[in-house]
Amino acid sequence: LGLAALEAQAQDEQDAAVIFLGDQPLVRLQVVAALVARWRQGGAAIIRPRYQGRPEVPGHPVLLTRPVWPAVNQLQGDQGFGPLFDSASFETVTLSVPGENPDVDTQADLLGLEESSR
Repeated sequence: LGLAALEAQAQDEQDAAVIFLGDQPLVRLQVVAALVARWRQGGAAIIRPRYQGRPEVPGHPVLLTRPVWPAVNQLQGDQGFGPLFDSASFETVTLSVPGENPDVDTQADLLGLEESSR
C-alpha cells in the first residue's frame, strides 16, 4: 500500500523507497545511508545489504527504485520480494555492511534481543 501511495505521486517527487521489515527493530541508520548512497551512484534498481555477521543471507531493509514498484504489485502470496531479487528484469546490487540485523520472530527471539542489549 505504501508503494502504491508513492506511485500515485508525481514521478519527480519520489524515485526510490526503502522497505523495512517490522520484525527487525535494530536497523542502523548507517545501513540506510549506505543503501541511499549506492542508489545515488545509479544503475541499480534494487539495493540490499549483506550483513558481515551473517554473510550467507542478504538482508533488509531493501531499497526499490520506482521502476520496480509495479512489479511489487504483481507479487502474490507470502513470498516477499524473492521473485524480484531472482528476476533478470531488475539489476540487484548487494552491499556489504558491518554487524547483524536480527529477526524477532518469536518471544524467545525478543527475550534474546533484550538480554543482549543489557
